[in-house]
Amino acid sequence: MVEDNEIYRFMSIYEFYELFFNKKLKLAKVNIQSDKNDGIESILNNLVSGISPTEYFSLKKSFDSSRKCRYITCWTQSSDSIAMWLLYSKNEESIRVKTRLSKLKETLFNFTEDYSCWTQWNRPTENMVLIQGMESVQEVEYKNIREVIEQIRKDISEFKKKNSQTFEIDPNYYKGKFIEDYFTFYDYLSNKYTCKAPIKDESYSFEQEVRGEVYAGLKVDEKSENDWNSKNDVERIPVKDDLSDVLGSVIYAPVNDDFIEEVCFDPRMPAYKREVIFALFNLKQIKITESPIFEPALPLLSE
Repeated sequence: MVEDNEIYRFMSIYEFYELFFNKKLKLAKVNIQSDKNDGIESILNNLVSGISPTEYFSLKKSFDSSRKCRYITCWTQSSDSIAMWLLYSKNEESIRVKTRLSKLKETLFNFTEDYSCWTQWNRPTENMVLIQGMESVQEVEYKNIREVIEQIRKDISEFKKKNSQTFEIDPNYYKGKFIEDYFTFYDYLSNKYTCKAPIKDESYSFEQEVRGEVYAGLKVDEKSENDWNSKNDVERIPVKDDLSDVLGSVIYAPVNDDFIEEVCFDPRMPAYKREVIFALFNLKQIKITESPIFEPALPLLSE
């Protein structure tokens, strides 16, 4: 995507209030999303790199744990979509906000820098820390997730079967060529299946999602950076291993005053509700656009 691309988010009045008045962008934990496959790319990447166990319960535990430390904000490249209005404005009162890709990237970069785990000792009252360098803004890729998992499972199963047969023919196989074959196979698997962006099932492709993401953790117990350094390897990231459910379901990233470029009310919203919101929020300084998406097109012929 081009850095200056326009992106849009459909949000409730309450979320818009936080963004407009308090200059705070909501990010929600992955494990509270309605799509229960959100975040699966991290587990698939571990699986195809050969560093994660293939047992179902181990993978599930790793998947559940990873979803507890990732926070996302979901936007779309589609400026107008009946499907999006119907899905994200079920009460016909939502608001569509426009910003730029570059502004979202700047927001998340500054957020992770301000709450960096490496400066956590400067914030004695804060429990949450963010991991710098792991924030991202990417286009979501849409795939048949179940088909991909089945293909990976099949490839690994065939590799194991081949190993077993080779060992029966040559008992010294594991002392000789196995390591080379192992790394060759996982190089192949990684090149074929590694997810370089967030993935969702192809049934969600209408969303044209652009996803912003940050990684969070809990502050460590050491009272100072010197205490931490004296007990740990200098390259180890100072974040508690046990993420559990201590982290909140939602966090907020501060935004600049110019973050919102345009606002559009749900076109089905009654005029009196729109007037009340306009007055309450004092939206005179914000560009308001209209969506004709629910309107009949035939009257255009008479114009």
